[in-house]
Amino acid sequence: MLKAISSYSMLTSHARVLVAVSGGKDSSALLWHLKEIAGWDRYQLTLIPAVTTPLYPDPHWKERLAFLESLCASLGMPLTVLNTDTEVAQYSITASAPYTDTALQTDIETAQTGLTGLLKTDSSCFICSQLRRKALFTEALRQGCDTIALGHHLDDILTTALMNMLRHGTREGMEPLRVYRDGALRLIRPLLFVPEETIIRFCRAMGWRTYTCICACGTQGIRQAYRSKLEKLTDGSIRQKLNLLRGLYSYNLID
Repeated sequence: MLKAISSYSMLTSHARVLVAVSGGKDSSALLWHLKEIAGWDRYQLTLIPAVTTPLYPDPHWKERLAFLESLCASLGMPLTVLNTDTEVAQYSITASAPYTDTALQTDIETAQTGLTGLLKTDSSCFICSQLRRKALFTEALRQGCDTIALGHHLDDILTTALMNMLRHGTREGMEPLRVYRDGALRLIRPLLFVPEETIIRFCRAMGWRTYTCICACGTQGIRQAYRSKLEKLTDGSIRQKLNLLRGLYSYNLID
């Protein structure tokens, strides 16, 4: 994580960081490790963990929320809960605060697609993530944050890249750092170089019962199919995955 933060200058001194958490292993591990470095002289971070309410029926929502509240309390931080019900998620961009940055406005307007047929399309995971990201952007701006941290790890990033290459013929993927509003707001992915199995072992060692997405589109949909393709392509080798990342994006990876 520190390699990624350093390589891409993800964090500035005294940054206010909105950390997107879900109760899953990835964002929980991200929050814990950011808390570990928050007080370092070079960072002095203010962390604001935030969770969005589910956009699909989730029978484990109360348990997820209880886990996150307990985790945040143990780290000495309150949890912010963002409402993303249908009415909030679909309201017009003109009714919200004005956005002067074209890239930020484009990302937020993408979320206006809405929830119609959400659970029946291959694009549902993308739409869902955009709706949740819209809520995170709005909250970050409201709280005066200059950074939003997401918990995407090495396997997430490679899966997205594989989908884009095979389905669309592009090398676009999840950027480790993206800046908005002339650099005043940045979106970061500090787990860029961290394989999923490392996170699994960490959470097991912590004794956490973390929660995963139970939406059928996430567990059985197109993204899961490409996740399986990635494992077959690399034989599950972390070294091959890092080599693939290096080849795709020319990243300067740690050996």
